Amino acid sequence: MDLTLFETLKAKLGLVNASKPALVGLAALFVMVAVFAGRFFIDTATATEITIEHGKEASSDAAPAAENGQDAPEASAKAAGSDNAATIFVHVSGAVANPGLVELSEGSRVADAIKAAGGIREDGVAESVNLARKLNDGEQLHVMSKAEADSAGNFNAQAQASNRASSTSGVSGLVNINSATQEELESLPGIGPSTASKIIADRDANGPFSTPDDLMRVTGIGEKKFASIAELICV
Repeated sequence: MDLTLFETLKAKLGLVNASKPALVGLAALFVMVAVFAGRFFIDTATATEITIEHGKEASSDAAPAAENGQDAPEASAKAAGSDNAATIFVHVSGAVANPGLVELSEGSRVADAIKAAGGIREDGVAESVNLARKLNDGEQLHVMSKAEADSAGNFNAQAQASNRASSTSGVSGLVNINSATQEELESLPGIGPSTASKIIADRDANGPFSTPDDLMRVTGIGEKKFASIAELICV
């Protein structure tokens, strides 16, 4: 270092009378402070750059996850909402205002389907269906009209027989398919143990039969077999 500059610094720092070893030690201290300060700034800048890079990577990873519905709160909420709002489709036909396919919440009943179809018409027979029965996806629900009931000639008779019967079989001699036991069902022509068990399992799972015709929803009972027992059953 230039002697003049050295003397000038001594004067500015008030170290004119300081010994040479003291000045050397002080200079070394300044150098160490400068080195540590520089290292500190370098490390800080490096850490900041790493943090920024990690932030960018996290943002990049989050974007496709959100698009795919992974780890995205909104997507999860929508998914949960979809699960909680499971729907079924039921074909409503007959004497209703707007027959056709209706979409309902899972667990809905016949009354809900009829309401979705605009309600029963004035010429409809509400007693032809069980309004309290729970519905299954894909089934058809038919509301009879008064003309259908009259032309069929058996609806009123079946209802009266059901009202008269105090048990599954009474003075009417009809078997009530909604309350008959395994043995009583097997007494019907063409109904064996397997089919009788299916009838009981169906009414336990889906509720009572609204009309005798509903018996054909049981696997193994087609139109031919139903025709052979139609005069012997009631609901």
